Amino acid sequence: MTEKSLNDIMEFDHVIQVLEDGTILDDVEGVWAPEIYLDAEWDEYGDAHVSDANERDLVTYVRSQGWELFQGRISHGVTLGPVIDSSYFIGGGLEERIRETPGYWVVVAVDIQPDDKDAESQPHGWALAHREK
Repeated sequence: MTEKSLNDIMEFDHVIQVLEDGTILDDVEGVWAPEIYLDAEWDEYGDAHVSDANERDLVTYVRSQGWELFQGRISHGVTLGPVIDSSYFIGGGLEERIRETPGYWVVVAVDIQPDDKDAESQPHGWALAHREK
């Protein structure tokens, strides 16, 4: 039997735990994914624009819940910000980084909140959150 990849295990809002020896526990109870809220500026055409300040506010909001959003280098020439494009997945350097960093990890969807509170949010990517304990 082969071990599942983290990409297969880590569904949105499904918290896993990485132990000191690299063992993955995917039946974590009592630990919840952080709430995500990303604001944007909207232009006259209804297009959303996320600024560096919007991303910093997101990082601060998630940090206030006890989590840190992953940001950093995952391979030669590839550095991820707090919001990850949907073309990326958990594999390669990103999977290695998770497996060698103990604590709780979770993938969360990042949606942009519209100006109109009655309108639905728009998908913008995803984020990877980590918490030591």
